[in-house]
Amino acid sequence: GYRVGAGVNVGCAMRASDDLRAVAKVSVPYWYHGEVGIDNHKSGYWQPVATLGVQYDLTQFINKNHAVRLSASYELNDDVKSDTDVSLSYGWYF
Repeated sequence: GYRVGAGVNVGCAMRASDDLRAVAKVSVPYWYHGEVGIDNHKSGYWQPVATLGVQYDLTQFINKNHAVRLSASYELNDDVKSDTDVSLSYGWYF
């Protein structure tokens, strides 16, 4: 099998302060795959994802190469139940 996709990504970032920024993004890919359905036609599907996140750089506590990020994403598929993810991550940039 295989899967080929094309889509659009749109987003924006806002710097609230030197250490804090927010990001919003929407991705709308269309995936085409080679599986043959009941009606003998190859199929594809849309997979839109909306993401919101904030990042705080830990310059006051450690140094400029460290950050904490909180993000949430909502994914909606054509024939599949929607999915929501929330993540908290630590970044060390080198």
